Amino acid sequence: MAHAIEKFERPSLGRAIGKDLSAISVIVLDDNEFDQRQLGRALKSAGISGEVQCVADLDSFARLIKGQQFDFAFIDFNLADGTGLDAIQILREQPADLRVLPIMVAGEARMELAVQAMKDGCKDFLSKQDLSAERLRGAIFGAMRQKSRGADFDLRPGSVDNAMDNTAIAGLRPRIARMQRIVKQVVKTTEDEDRQILLQMLDDNCSEFTDYCNEIAKPAVPANTKLN
Repeated sequence: MAHAIEKFERPSLGRAIGKDLSAISVIVLDDNEFDQRQLGRALKSAGISGEVQCVADLDSFARLIKGQQFDFAFIDFNLADGTGLDAIQILREQPADLRVLPIMVAGEARMELAVQAMKDGCKDFLSKQDLSAERLRGAIFGAMRQKSRGADFDLRPGSVDNAMDNTAIAGLRPRIARMQRIVKQVVKTTEDEDRQILLQMLDDNCSEFTDYCNEIAKPAVPANTKLN
């Protein structure tokens, strides 16, 4: 049965694709209630302020998708009644202009699962052990970047107030580690199609990494500075 986790506070990320992130709607498909709530808290930390709808099975997911409009779907890979790939197929049956942006979440970040999910139309693949606010923001803005590639949109995350604080520096480590894992998998992969998927993932991660570096390189604005 679907239920709303909570309404989050207004975010500081600004607007993207012409829409304030406070208005972005999210559906979560996960058969574990603890994981649903953990993801809800992580989304709040990432600055997502909209209402999050959670469902535990594919039938409920399909009903909500048909009855409501969502911007993003966070989908658990391992489900009691199927896999996240089945949920992706449900989304692919939507009209193109209404299609939800899917992001897969799994207990373990196995590269072969990530490749298959990306082949099926997923925008990113996250490990449940890596649901930090920075990682979620990167996935959300990366999905927006893919959708609007070629359009003149500013999709960078909001600025980091203190460019050299520990939080900003810590945000570099998982990004570098992800790119290293993808590069290693590219070297091992022999299938051309899989290699292209991995290279696209690497390109998206590099773009997000560059955006993040640009943000933390900005000088902090003193608290008493008036902005025009």
